[in-house]
Amino acid sequence: MIEVTVKKNKIDSCKEEDITKETKPLINYFQKYMSKDGKKADFLPYSHQHETFKRIMNNEEILLTAGTSAGKTLSHAIPLFYKVKDGAIDKILLLYPTRALLQDQKGVMDKLAKEYELEDEVTEIKGGMSRGQVIKALNKKIIIATPDSIYWFFNKNIKYSSFLIYGLAQVDEVVIDEAHLFTGLVLNNLIFLIDRMKKLAEMISKEENSKRGQRYHILTATANESLKNIYKNKDNIDEITGKSNCGNIDLKIINKEDEFSGELFEKSLKEDVVEVDEKLSSVAILNSAKIAHQLFYSNTEGIDTDSLSKEDIERFTINSVKISINKLLENIKEEEKNKEIEELLKSEDSLDVLLDNILVREYLEITKADIELDLNNEQVFAIISDYLEEGYNRFEKVIEQSAREDGDLIDNLEEKIAGDNYVKEIYNSLRIDRDISIYDDKKIVLSKVKTAIDRIKDIFINQIENKEKFTIECKDNYFDIKTIKVVDDKKYFNYSPKLANKLIRELKLKDVKAKDEFEEVFEDIKEVEFEVDIFKEILGDEFDNSWIKEVKVLRYIANWKENKDVLVVLYTGSMSNYVREGLMEFFNQADYKKKILLSTSAVEVGVDFNCDLLITEETNVASFLQRFGRAGRSGKDSEVKLFVSDDSYVKINTSLGDKKQISRGKFTEKIKGIFKEIKGIEDEEFLKAYHYIINQNLGRIGKELNNQLDKNIKDLGDKLRAEVNLNYGLRGTMPSVSLKGGVTKNPFYILRFLGNGDLLDSDSPFEIAYTDKSFDSLIWMSYKDSEDVYVDINSTLKHSKLMFVKEEGMLKPYVREGICKRYEGQFLRKEKSFRDIGKKFVSSDKYQNLEDYDQAMLNYLLTDSYRFVLGFGDIFLHKDSGAVMVEDRRLNIPNQFFLFLAGNEDEQKNYMKWLQENRIFDYGEIIVDDTTYENQLNEEHKGRNPRGIVLLENINGALFYLYKRLINAQKEGELL
Repeated sequence: MIEVTVKKNKIDSCKEEDITKETKPLINYFQKYMSKDGKKADFLPYSHQHETFKRIMNNEEILLTAGTSAGKTLSHAIPLFYKVKDGAIDKILLLYPTRALLQDQKGVMDKLAKEYELEDEVTEIKGGMSRGQVIKALNKKIIIATPDSIYWFFNKNIKYSSFLIYGLAQVDEVVIDEAHLFTGLVLNNLIFLIDRMKKLAEMISKEENSKRGQRYHILTATANESLKNIYKNKDNIDEITGKSNCGNIDLKIINKEDEFSGELFEKSLKEDVVEVDEKLSSVAILNSAKIAHQLFYSNTEGIDTDSLSKEDIERFTINSVKISINKLLENIKEEEKNKEIEELLKSEDSLDVLLDNILVREYLEITKADIELDLNNEQVFAIISDYLEEGYNRFEKVIEQSAREDGDLIDNLEEKIAGDNYVKEIYNSLRIDRDISIYDDKKIVLSKVKTAIDRIKDIFINQIENKEKFTIECKDNYFDIKTIKVVDDKKYFNYSPKLANKLIRELKLKDVKAKDEFEEVFEDIKEVEFEVDIFKEILGDEFDNSWIKEVKVLRYIANWKENKDVLVVLYTGSMSNYVREGLMEFFNQADYKKKILLSTSAVEVGVDFNCDLLITEETNVASFLQRFGRAGRSGKDSEVKLFVSDDSYVKINTSLGDKKQISRGKFTEKIKGIFKEIKGIEDEEFLKAYHYIINQNLGRIGKELNNQLDKNIKDLGDKLRAEVNLNYGLRGTMPSVSLKGGVTKNPFYILRFLGNGDLLDSDSPFEIAYTDKSFDSLIWMSYKDSEDVYVDINSTLKHSKLMFVKEEGMLKPYVREGICKRYEGQFLRKEKSFRDIGKKFVSSDKYQNLEDYDQAMLNYLLTDSYRFVLGFGDIFLHKDSGAVMVEDRRLNIPNQFFLFLAGNEDEQKNYMKWLQENRIFDYGEIIVDDTTYENQLNEEHKGRNPRGIVLLENINGALFYLYKRLINAQKEGELL
């Protein structure tokens, strides 16, 4: 064990003589905010805080670099709120990298706003808001948001993005908090967003003949040169540095050797907390949420509720508990009261609320009955219209794809339709198959599809006028629609499970049941589970908490087994936001002899707590420094126990030598040289094309910004816009799988633990599937019990839409359905013969008659980098047991870039060696489908994808960067 004391920083407060006329009123607000027990504080702000006050009041942009517990928030908020209150500026925007940090800081902003009498001016912009809500928020003076939420509106549609950017452009000052969390491509995306705001602000300023201009303030734990690109005059920015107000840290560094993290943490918590006879607050921060949840459930028992206040019981149980009507009535033991409550629940008003909280799908799954729907129901008709609109859009795509392929259009089309169950369902149920002729061209086929959809809409309108109905049937394991209508002896929608599923997932029971039917469905819904709050709303003062005593579950608050004096709280990113809400406040305020917070990186930023002991493990350097900053806050001395790998232990031991004490700054520098750094990709070529496309939705502002881009970028953007649908997101473009409670996970991780029967289809662009299983229900599955998830390279190449080839220094996309499969099958597999005759063939007449994409592929085959295939399309997933399926279709990740490194076993080992030596997997933007890739090419991988290695990306643009690096490495002789 290595033991060393990390000494606390010496932090100076500003002096009376430093206070200026402009900052004097700010000192008053600072001291009022810092008051305790109603008594105004008598101390002055830190020197770096006061320096920030001065510069903001002088209308300068600031870059403040300081660790945790350094008062960064008050540094900017106090002067900015003052300027708003004084009328010097009209509006400020506060940007936070995560929702957790935003929620934590909103409490600070609300409290501070009261001091300035601005409490009605604080608002939040978040995804899912209506147009009216966004406009209302933009009219407030203090706006808080995450950049991701703003990007949500870009993804929504143009009506949001244009007025949102216009509204944000009228902001006077912008704060970007914890900016070190924005790196690489994410930071570049943020800068593009800011450029739009700046550009429009300049245009508004010119038109109003004013001096309006936006100022940007960056708060960060660590500064880097890339962050300065946010500033218009970055060379003139003079960085302000501050120190953390943290006490001395007694640090113990332990070699993990081969021990499992869960066992190490459990042993340490028992020895260092549970068995210690003193008042102690401890925090254990693990790298794995799965292990954190396992530790919680295997070492705790139900909390003694006698030690909790009524408010805490209400807060942490009722809001997240569900109970059925039957169970509720069963718990009401008094017979007369039981009957009274049942009658209340059966009333029309009560049923109106209950049925508004039941999806038709839930009702059908319980009753196993059919349900009749009215076509003149507004919601029903809207859902069917959306279904047909989506069907037409999909038809458009498959017709375009079929027309680009070699061979007969109709043959190609039928093959495509067979592989897309959504299109196939509409093709058959609307009887389009009867209308298509082998003599039809693309334009005629598309016209016939549109005619068929218009025809069915006319039929619907006629049926609406006649008040006709149709039935959804409950089959053995799926739902279907009985024929909606027979017209001219033709049956329509006689097999449409996708439409049936869409209807029952989106319709509520209240939407499809008339008032006079409410009472008769009461018996059917008695087994449906409702949120307890629903019953509280219906029953009001009649509701008694004792009726739900049996179902009260304090899921993430417990006592350590056989230790009522030890409180254990679980707080991880694998818990939904509403479940986590209030947990940290409870942990900080709870009066227990000993407290344990089990957590993950979820507490690294935006969560405030004090602890006597921090137990954690080696992670990337940025995360570790955030964790380390959680200990010793507010100047209090603390202890830290750190588990590290054998390699890191040796390096730390060598670096520290015989030192028993070290300053916090020097310790930080040493750790930076030992722990892994998550690097960010700085490449801009693809991102410029990507944002060129986005800018085209923004009217004048978009045109102004796009005029600054060169022709090659514009050409790439135009080609991408015309041919493919790009995923859109500031922080990531890899869709997730959603678990019960709204928790989302990377598909290659979570699908290991889910079977095909657990997956349900999703309409969200941000997820490929969802499941009714919770994260807690999966935590006990070991990796041995799970199945690896990997890319089915054959299907992925077959369904590729673009292949990129580097020509004359630029990446040029070539379009053809299955183009990467064509390159791999028709060219790459015949590389020897083509490369032998290549130059002669290129000058032949036969070459001149080839399509442009075939010419490009042949020329690419003659280069040294011909084995690197950068493609775009749908990524198909597989397990050793078979294809990953969701309901009745193969699961795929749509519209993704992929990099296929083709080669035999030796060539693959060579690729892996280069990837590892160049620390490519340190980039958070680049991922691999099979987690074993990062360590070795195992036998399983060789059997799955023997023809090469597949690399994917978390955010668009990462593989463009890697592809260019590989080409350069090949040119420099770094690869065989």
